[in-house]
Amino acid sequence: RENNLADRDRPVGEGVPNTAQQQLKVNGSAERAAAAGPKEHRSIGGSTGYGPITKKRFVVPHTLSMADALLKPRNWGPAEVVVNVVMLGHISTLLLIRVLPAWFYIVQFLFWRFSYNLFLGVVLKWQSNSSFLTRAVATLSDASETLLKRLAKGSMGAKYAWRSLPAEFNAWVLFRMVAMMILANDGLTYFVLFVKLFHVPQNVEEWAVFALCCVPAAALGWFSLWSKTAAHRTVGDYAWYWGDFFFMIES
Repeated sequence: RENNLADRDRPVGEGVPNTAQQQLKVNGSAERAAAAGPKEHRSIGGSTGYGPITKKRFVVPHTLSMADALLKPRNWGPAEVVVNVVMLGHISTLLLIRVLPAWFYIVQFLFWRFSYNLFLGVVLKWQSNSSFLTRAVATLSDASETLLKRLAKGSMGAKYAWRSLPAEFNAWVLFRMVAMMILANDGLTYFVLFVKLFHVPQNVEEWAVFALCCVPAAALGWFSLWSKTAAHRTVGDYAWYWGDFFFMIES
């Protein structure tokens, strides 16, 4: 009994075999190293606790920003190639800028603008109300799952394991690919429309209008680009692509 009391009062680690003490030190060092590691490489926990399909915790895989996914060929998968081809098609219309009418560029821009404001809004509302995308992914046929997995693995990387992750996350990955297509082309077609409608000033009065309108507009455009880049760097892909409509991030 006295021995038990003595053991209880003994400081933690005293009397423990050397191999066990070394293991404790190694584990502690590993934990401290992980905590001190770069923020972008830390594991982030996700939860589907409020979802209708599965209720589990999981480690959220690392995702690439839209710029890294689209501008670096090593990150290209089928989805990124499709987005880049569509963007190249819009850029190529500038070669016919003297032939194509202004309404063509306006319609092209409005299509992507309404896709952003209307289509994505409706999809997210339905997802919020009924989790229809999550349900659809959870009940995919083997052929459809193979196809969508192949599309998603491009920017997600070879370590992306579709079946080991909940349907909520996989549904968000597929939604993210569609959203990336819309967001990229929305901004690009706006720029293409600007080029089409741009008019070089011919006299003093037009130069004055140019200075009053185009210079502030250019400054606002630069500020918009900077603010969007800073916002994405701050909130990450999860918030940028409306991840809270699919699963929750655990703080």
